[in-house]
Amino acid sequence: MLAAGISWPDWISAVGTVGALVSTLYLVRRDRREAMRQEVEEQARQVSAWYEMKAPAHGTVAVIVGHVVNRSIDPVFNVAVRGARSDAEPDWSASVLVPAGEVEFKIHGVPVTELDAELHAHLTFTDARGVSWARGGADLRRVAST
Repeated sequence: MLAAGISWPDWISAVGTVGALVSTLYLVRRDRREAMRQEVEEQARQVSAWYEMKAPAHGTVAVIVGHVVNRSIDPVFNVAVRGARSDAEPDWSASVLVPAGEVEFKIHGVPVTELDAELHAHLTFTDARGVSWARGGADLRRVAST
């Protein structure tokens, strides 16, 4: 017997109950946080950009065709697409890209010698909630607002 007439089995049962409660609260909080993260990322995952190269078979100058797509049901804002260097001036930008909107743009006269083996589009935009995002290929990350 412990103090105040509590037996060892009762004490162990109480500690187990408290432990189970703490574990449950932790799991609920973790699941909630993950669901909230997925909800915030939902629109951002539906906005993408990519490049394709259209070059003559024997030419030295290429035409780069860029694509920007917003497959979400909400507009995105302050959209900018850059080439392989993320610090370069935007190849294309717009203050808004409408829901289910798709834009195609062309960059003419790009010397083939200046092209990387693979073209990578770097996309930045602000979603309908006001959250800023950066995307390069499959990499999607939240950007601190300035």
